[in-house]
Amino acid sequence: MALAVCTWNLFHGRSRPGTNADLVTDFAAALAAREWDVCGLQESPPWWTRELAQALGASARSARTSWVRAAAPGWQERTHRQDPERLGVKGAGANVLLVRPSAGEIVDERQSTVRWLPQRRSVHAVRLRRPDGSHWWVANVHTHNKPESQAARDTIRTLATVAAWAGDEPTVVLGDLNLAAPQGLVRVEGWEHLHGHRVDHIVARGLRPAGGSLASAGAYAEIAWLRPGVELADHHVVGLSVDVVGTHAAPAPQGN
Repeated sequence: MALAVCTWNLFHGRSRPGTNADLVTDFAAALAAREWDVCGLQESPPWWTRELAQALGASARSARTSWVRAAAPGWQERTHRQDPERLGVKGAGANVLLVRPSAGEIVDERQSTVRWLPQRRSVHAVRLRRPDGSHWWVANVHTHNKPESQAARDTIRTLATVAAWAGDEPTVVLGDLNLAAPQGLVRVEGWEHLHGHRVDHIVARGLRPAGGSLASAGAYAEIAWLRPGVELADHHVVGLSVDVVGTHAAPAPQGN
């Protein structure tokens, strides 16, 4: 049974170029326009978590990033909603997993700190009981950036942590890895790079693109436009459908 997943760094709820307005409904609409059962978000304003979940018919699990940047949450939320550009990238952020009922039931949740300094980075994951009774894991992470060697270190630690949680169960990791080309790095312990754009990637163990190819899996890496010439966030939305290795899609019916 295929699972549609996506990952998106929300740029702290900002647009490019900047827009002096709260854009939560616009980000929700952009996510609603794309195919996914589970979506991993990075740099999401923490006060958006419930609103996004309600708008998109999903359950939400979140992990705060920098505790220093979240020291005055009430003031930060008011400031951000009035003008997100005032705080910019220094605002409070969270990594969020949005899980729609089509993905199955969340039966476990784990979180682990990947690094503490210079900014706290965490990997968090949920274990899903799929509609067919199988169990899969989906994890979300945003690694450190610059130098890339530190992003590589965080990625290796993330994959080892998630592998320990999941054991032999199918697992997919979503996130901003801050690595331009992680293909060789993740090819350990059975991990495979499935899809990505720039630093945003989807890697998995025991899973492959549904139908065996990116085309059949409906893979996408798209800009979400607020309006012509104005992008939501500074990252593409990256997604595809994944299925268990060895599963073959049923052939399409032939017309007469």
